[in-house]
Amino acid sequence: MIRETFKDGLPSDLQVASSTIASIFNNIEYKLNNPDLYGGVGSIASDYIRALPLLQSIEFNRKEYENVYKTLTEKGGMKEVAVNSLGQIAVQTEEGFNWVSPEEYHNNKEEYIPITNA
Repeated sequence: MIRETFKDGLPSDLQVASSTIASIFNNIEYKLNNPDLYGGVGSIASDYIRALPLLQSIEFNRKEYENVYKTLTEKGGMKEVAVNSLGQIAVQTEEGFNWVSPEEYHNNKEEYIPITNA
């Protein structure tokens, strides 16, 4: 189940899930040797059960990503600039990433590279 889920996951999701699952197996010997402190096998099973929703979200997030990408491509939205809920435009400057108003961008286009969906 884990291998099948991981093969199609988004990189960010896989990092979180693999870290969580690795922590289960990295501590397995210690938990088994110290059952009074960590609950032994029961604790390991609980850790695994808590990790299962991560595996489900990997599959869901991949499907959502594919749906959004398909919609953006079909509707020509891949070259639109990124805008936040305040109407500011995402731009790259010499100092790094920033948000600017449409007026600021329009008045100083040579200073900003707009960040698009592409």
